[in-house]
Amino acid sequence: MPVVPRPRTRRLSTLALIAATSSVLVGADCLGPLLDDDDAEEPLLLASDSGFIGRLAGTDTEGNTVWTGSIATANRVSMVEDGGSVYYGAGSTVGSFVLLGTGAQEANWTWSAPDDVVALAGPGNGTLFVMTTSTLHGLSIDGGEIWTVDLLVDLSGVADDALGYSNGDLILGGDPTRRLDPSDGAVTHTYATGSSDVSALTVAGGLVYLASADGVVALSSATLDEQWTHATSAEVDEVATSAGGVAYAVRGGVVGFLANGGNPVFDSGAETGLFDGLAISQNVVLAARADGALLAFDEADGSEVWSETLAGPVGGLDANDITVFFGHGDVLEALALSDGSSLWRLTTSGSPAAVLAL
Repeated sequence: MPVVPRPRTRRLSTLALIAATSSVLVGADCLGPLLDDDDAEEPLLLASDSGFIGRLAGTDTEGNTVWTGSIATANRVSMVEDGGSVYYGAGSTVGSFVLLGTGAQEANWTWSAPDDVVALAGPGNGTLFVMTTSTLHGLSIDGGEIWTVDLLVDLSGVADDALGYSNGDLILGGDPTRRLDPSDGAVTHTYATGSSDVSALTVAGGLVYLASADGVVALSSATLDEQWTHATSAEVDEVATSAGGVAYAVRGGVVGFLANGGNPVFDSGAETGLFDGLAISQNVVLAARADGALLAFDEADGSEVWSETLAGPVGGLDANDITVFFGHGDVLEALALSDGSSLWRLTTSGSPAAVLAL
């Protein structure tokens, strides 16, 4: 087993709600006592569809609030960070909060998009990349617009939210998939996928991994030259990468892993449901099923490390080296990566819409 359990003295399945002046309230519920930054462990960001955003700190037994803020209410929220700030897209609003600090926080700035934001990428070289339902923008990290591209007029066949950035390579999924110049949004390279159904992509280690209509495709992120393909029986919904390769989830419920070079390592071999979240940490592939169940597979051979039956719908999935953070229903839950045991859980105002481990 590649994960070493973290010692802990006690386990709480539910965080007690504390009604005290040192607590920060979200609706009628409480996210635990307020922490100073010096006390924070395992920091993470949480956004809900009811307009809450906050930085939390998890321990072995409880989750606590470091700071809270307000964003637009929206069913879909995107978040990225650069070590000093968190950038969010909610509804037609993009904004930024400082990562450090405690208590109630105001946004550093906000920017109004022409329509709903569906994805963020970056930031890179001082630019945040913002995709809406009809446009793509490059914003400076202080909220000023640098460039804009009309996706309906200038770039046809774009997938809904397939946007990625890494080390100077800005990738926009669809048919064709495009590499854009991050300084002005101009197309530099294209790759014909044969279908605009590129439901997800990730950029890492000089490669782009596409979740396409008929498989996983690996491209050079600098030139979009095809490196390898792996055919699947149905459309790939999710992809996630690690140092060892790429995990994928096929619509219908098959989860698999491919080594670097595209060689198959495993697939789950059974249709177990629709998966709405996928992540990899410490050689464990984490797959969040649409009904809320969470499955963990060993990256090396696909054996099931653990599974937990929770309540859906999925509202975000991320992990650090020891803890899995999973939003489902109206709960944010922290589980031990080693065995899936519940460390703590927080009832949220509204439903979790995005979770980001720092």
